[in-house]
Amino acid sequence: MDERLTANRENWDDRTGIHLTSGFYDLEAWLRTGGCPARSRWPRSATCPGSASCTSSAISGSTTLEWARTGARVTGLDFSPAAIDAARDIAQRAGLSEQSEFVCANVFDAVEALDHATFDVVYVSLGALCWLPSIDRWAEQVAALVAPGGRFYIHDVHPLAWAMADDSYAIEHSYFEEQDDPYVDESDRTYTDADRPLVHRLSFQWNHSIG
Repeated sequence: MDERLTANRENWDDRTGIHLTSGFYDLEAWLRTGGCPARSRWPRSATCPGSASCTSSAISGSTTLEWARTGARVTGLDFSPAAIDAARDIAQRAGLSEQSEFVCANVFDAVEALDHATFDVVYVSLGALCWLPSIDRWAEQVAALVAPGGRFYIHDVHPLAWAMADDSYAIEHSYFEEQDDPYVDESDRTYTDADRPLVHRLSFQWNHSIG
């Protein structure tokens, strides 16, 4: 694996433990209330039994499991072993183990990892693309996962927003995909209400233009 992706995986293994106990995600409340996808990211086809594949099991699987609560059978894929273990545990606690499967693999190997299965709905959640150096390699995998007549949905931030500075409207980072010049972050904190610093601080992120 690309050493930058290895660093990202280690970084996310650390983040997972913090996110599981954060008020930002409040997984205990999610388990109590039975959350489902917001209407803005809820395609009609997913309200009926079918299949959905999330190419990232963001928030340790809760995003993927929201689709299971609509009646779909779901498969979540993520490169973080800690996130996958957490997702399986949350599925069991939510009573959704029989409707869900979680696979630990690099998204660039998704087709092989999922044994060339195809899905009615492929959904990629917020904040997944920035961790990948190549949008083309990712898109090849996603395209192969969508069944004939199926649908692909993505929920993410506009790349212009990623290019802007945190505290002004100035353009501070590249709008374009710069595979050899990623944004390097060595912060010891994740974006939630962290209760402890990260051990593996180094991570790499890439922007991807609309074009």
